[in-house]
Amino acid sequence: MIKRPLNARFSGPVLAGKKTTTIRDKAWPVGVPIMLYNWSGAAYRSKQIDVAAVVVKGFWTIRITHRPDGAMAYECGKESGPALYESEGFASQDEMDEWFRPLVKPGRTVEKTLMLFRRSSAEFGAVASGSTFHFWGDDYPKLADLSGGWKLIAHPNGPALCDGDCISVIDIHPADSEEMQAMKREAQEAFREWAWPQLKGTLALPIFKKPNGEVCHGAPVPKSKT
Repeated sequence: MIKRPLNARFSGPVLAGKKTTTIRDKAWPVGVPIMLYNWSGAAYRSKQIDVAAVVVKGFWTIRITHRPDGAMAYECGKESGPALYESEGFASQDEMDEWFRPLVKPGRTVEKTLMLFRRSSAEFGAVASGSTFHFWGDDYPKLADLSGGWKLIAHPNGPALCDGDCISVIDIHPADSEEMQAMKREAQEAFREWAWPQLKGTLALPIFKKPNGEVCHGAPVPKSKT
């Protein structure tokens, strides 16, 4: 598995599902498990401590500017989701600014890569590894661990969500709360990530960019002929 270093201060936010983006010099591969790790001591002179496996969903170019007055500015194609400082694992915008201010000279702008990622089901093991989840007297094959203690499991009626107290299909219904809809979207992504490697055979999809700069796998939707 590919491995990439992670500053120890961000381990907690990654494991809690709060840090879902990272800013690096170059983009990581999209759609493959990548293990984040901390150095146990000095970088490159100590052991690596694995933190979590993640999968990059897409990336954008981000421009970070350190203005002459000391203010920081960030330009990128990320248009939805939480504020950038939150997805980066910081408690506030000021905290994020303090982190990046020493890395950019006053009056200068640097160009880096902002990547969106999610926890990978690869680190938890899938059906082939014999991982199961016990619910109401039965052991169901576990496909992935999700946030909030929920599990993605294999059920005779199809993939399902279970937290030990209740079980639900992963299809989104209008009556679902916003929290449940978000959980079902996470489950759907985890199921696609688990199922696709087993179903794709030798098919290799191209990589393309959306208009907002996000990088994805597959073929872009053709423009209508009008």
